[in-house]
Amino acid sequence: MSEPSEEKEINTKFKVKVSDLVDLVETYRNRKFDEDLKVLKGDYGGVEGIAEKLFSDVKNGLTPNDIEERDLVFGSNAKDPPKRSSFCKLMLQALDDLMLKVLIVAALISLIISMIFEGDHREIAWVEGAAILVAVFVVSFVTAYNDYTKEAQFIKLNAYNDAQNNVHVMREGKRELINFDDLKVGDVVEVEVGMAIPTDAILIRGTGVTTDESAMTGESIELKKETLEMCEQRLEEKVEEEKFSKANHERSNHDLPSPILVSGTQIQTGEGWFLVIVVGKHSCLGKIMAKLSTKIEQTPLQIKLEEIATDIGKLGMIAAAITVLVLFIRFFVEQGIEGFDWKSDVGSYLQSWFGYIIIGVTIVVVAVPEGLPLAVMISLAYSVRKMLADKNFVKRLAAC
Repeated sequence: MSEPSEEKEINTKFKVKVSDLVDLVETYRNRKFDEDLKVLKGDYGGVEGIAEKLFSDVKNGLTPNDIEERDLVFGSNAKDPPKRSSFCKLMLQALDDLMLKVLIVAALISLIISMIFEGDHREIAWVEGAAILVAVFVVSFVTAYNDYTKEAQFIKLNAYNDAQNNVHVMREGKRELINFDDLKVGDVVEVEVGMAIPTDAILIRGTGVTTDESAMTGESIELKKETLEMCEQRLEEKVEEEKFSKANHERSNHDLPSPILVSGTQIQTGEGWFLVIVVGKHSCLGKIMAKLSTKIEQTPLQIKLEEIATDIGKLGMIAAAITVLVLFIRFFVEQGIEGFDWKSDVGSYLQSWFGYIIIGVTIVVVAVPEGLPLAVMISLAYSVRKMLADKNFVKRLAAC
């Protein structure tokens, strides 16, 4: 999400800073009772006052002549384009595998031993080592290509998902449909049931509006949202009720409704309009997204397959170790019977030992089914794209 420039370096017409608007939202999130109402009314003169400072109109919305300036001062709600790994980087990541590293070292040792001790067949002595290097290159190339393809699939799916995120706004008194990415501070946006609130905002008109803030707070309860005027009326009623009540009243943050809407939460019921006050990386959702890992979530099937692959790999390593041990025992038994000749046969001894190690490595490489989780990931990503033809869009592979 785009960053606003330093406020002190911009000669702007707006009479409020990004930090002030962020503080207003944080006041709501940390409220004990009515602190956000006091700040909104006392520091900004209510919704009309904050709209005036933002050069917006609570009825007609924005005018298009200062859109760029709003991006400079308050930031953009557009997401930063996803960073795509280069093919070379994916190749290097594929080579960063213990088995492949062992094979590379084995290939180099094979080349050195063969070129030194194979005097009569030096022309073809390099073939075995070179064949291992070629095999490593093919494996890493295929892995990198699969990762590159998988990444491209997810970028397309995310782009499709983002394109569906549209809301109705008022621009110059006209109702328009725009994408979440095009929302600006000062926009007047229509409340729709089920919508995920894309920015931090203030409810300016509405009836029966409730939100689910469990995504932000973990509390799975519906919170009532009302305009500032209605909230002040509720406050007066609450104060009057406490005056005539003998019981001790403990005030809490949910005793009064609030006009503040938090990005990332969901509209449960109601209709109305809200004023955008914080967008992009400075919004509550933006801050959380910046902290989240971009690692793709594994599906339950992938987790189980990885466990199976790990168990099979352990069995393969045990089998490889036993095989190599038996081969070395047989070698020393046979040579002990025939007699060792370290002067003339040291080259053949080294080649035999190296061959045993190669056999062990081969058993491990063949035994570990590392392609199982990868195959599932690629097939799921491909299936999700195919499901789009039936107008079924799956955002999370774990739901498959």
